Amino acid sequence: MNLKFTASNFELDLYGLNLNIVEENHWFSDQFFTKYSFPVEFDVTDELDAALQMITHNNAARSAKTFPGYLELFGKEPEALLVIERIQGRKAQGKFRYGFEEFPNYDKKLSELDLEREELNVPITDFALPFLNKTYPEVNYNFPQAIVDKFDTSTAQWQYFEGILNNFSGGAFLVNEFDTTTQEQINRNIMQPFPYLLYVIAQGFAEKGLELRGEILTDPDLKDAVIPIISDYYSTASEEGSEWVVKANQYDNLEMIEAFVAPFIVDVEVGNYSKTIPLDSPGVYKIAGNAILRSEANTAVAEIKLDGRTVWKAAKKYVSYREYFFSIDRNVEISVEAGSGVLTFTSQQLPYAEIDKNQDPEAIILDLTITKIAGYDQDGELVPTVVSPKEINLQKCVPDMTFGELLKVVKNWKNYDIAIGEGFVEMNKIQNQMKSAEVVDLSGYEVKYPVRKFYQDNTFLLQFQEVSSEEYTFEKVFVDATGSRTSSFVKREDTQEITIKGLPLPLKQKGPVNTAHLFTDANNILILAIYPGLVNDLNLCRDASNLLVPAVYESDWREWLDFRINAEGFEWEFEVYPELAGKISRDSKIAAYGRSFIVRRVSKKNTSRWLWMVSLECDGVD
Repeated sequence: MNLKFTASNFELDLYGLNLNIVEENHWFSDQFFTKYSFPVEFDVTDELDAALQMITHNNAARSAKTFPGYLELFGKEPEALLVIERIQGRKAQGKFRYGFEEFPNYDKKLSELDLEREELNVPITDFALPFLNKTYPEVNYNFPQAIVDKFDTSTAQWQYFEGILNNFSGGAFLVNEFDTTTQEQINRNIMQPFPYLLYVIAQGFAEKGLELRGEILTDPDLKDAVIPIISDYYSTASEEGSEWVVKANQYDNLEMIEAFVAPFIVDVEVGNYSKTIPLDSPGVYKIAGNAILRSEANTAVAEIKLDGRTVWKAAKKYVSYREYFFSIDRNVEISVEAGSGVLTFTSQQLPYAEIDKNQDPEAIILDLTITKIAGYDQDGELVPTVVSPKEINLQKCVPDMTFGELLKVVKNWKNYDIAIGEGFVEMNKIQNQMKSAEVVDLSGYEVKYPVRKFYQDNTFLLQFQEVSSEEYTFEKVFVDATGSRTSSFVKREDTQEITIKGLPLPLKQKGPVNTAHLFTDANNILILAIYPGLVNDLNLCRDASNLLVPAVYESDWREWLDFRINAEGFEWEFEVYPELAGKISRDSKIAAYGRSFIVRRVSKKNTSRWLWMVSLECDGVD
């Protein structure tokens, strides 16, 4: 059985290097883990040195230190990364990380996913009607009503607004209009699509060629869940709104600059960008969207100016590759006297993004929507515009978080496991997986005195991330050996906190409408509402109390946390042939000592061509 690492331009035989690989089970954490190895030491031959960009030379500061490839291990070839940590003469020390392919797009912003987008040829109030009695997967988004508090109805722009997104009555959505007699903008309604949660998750995986499968698709608490946020794009969109996008490969020129990486001065290739967009009429314009700076030793800079006046600017630097994400929300005014203006975007930064260790020259560095929110009437007075979006753009309707953060929220909320197969990803509840994995019989490898651990002093706190609200409070659940409770408990310093970076929206009555109350405009958490279609011919959200912490504890956490407290931990070492070592993984069920175990952590050290020393940490109950 081969044991080697293969990169695009070299191979590294790993026999005799005492390779020690580790797998940790993320069931026991609120984080995701990759598999990794302890450092190994190997000789750098002349041929290998050339493949590693002359890494043994003292002036090789800018040569690569990480090398993607494949780790041939136990008859499998997972994608892996060789990370070289130190070198002395011809002796190099490095480690391997693998398993990160299990979470594709992990670091990609939700707003950068390839979510549905469509230009509208009819008013959005007409376009939305056929959606209302459908749900995912027939449609990827919908238009349920949601009560909001954000907009100031004492202002001219919002004086007619009724405080409800997607306001629907008498079989039609309320329409915004301009009264030519009184010259008033009558904004009664804000129309905004709410993406279905399962669509966003499925699309994040689909971009990497993986089909979403598993219990999550039929989870009664998630299958109709939509993501309601207050999008500036949909609350300010007008006839004159336009999008301004600049990609990394749209530079004016490339330039080699010097950057200081202590104690060296290194050369870095950067792109220089200078783009303009005209604003042809006087008024107030909202500039809203995102800018990204990418640096690798260089100082990345960007600036937006209106007619030479700085509107926004930023600068960032880091010694290794780093990406910085900025949300921009500015209003600028062009006077009647000026008549028009020019916005200018300038930047100097890396001409690519790194995604999964690959360079992406198509990555966006600027994505702004420029919307005229007020013009001047015949008397030179500012007049607000009518809200009338002309596009479905779900990238504007997702929270400010990465795809990996979204998966972590779902994992912590409903206690889901994520497993990757050939061409698919499966999301199933941990409580339902506890007894379903393949059993590896290790009864023949027991030792007389294993290390035994006890967890009955463990305590857990299941909770939502705190959100400021004078109107609502959200209960937490404290769990210890005596049971669970939502009050009269004291959190200890060692209490294990399971924090859900999200919230389900409560229902609220507003006039005849009883629907979800979008009481917060926080855009960095996952907010969910339930919309399975029309109820009594109205597009109302349903009760989401099954997503509250006490409810998900009962449905998805009670059995698992009871196991975490009452299980007994066993640790022991034994030596096996590679065929059996390859069957023992973090996903295995272990049969030994007259009981069934769930693996917590396993490390496997190659002691010879035919033997592996396995160190196993696992938990089980009688």
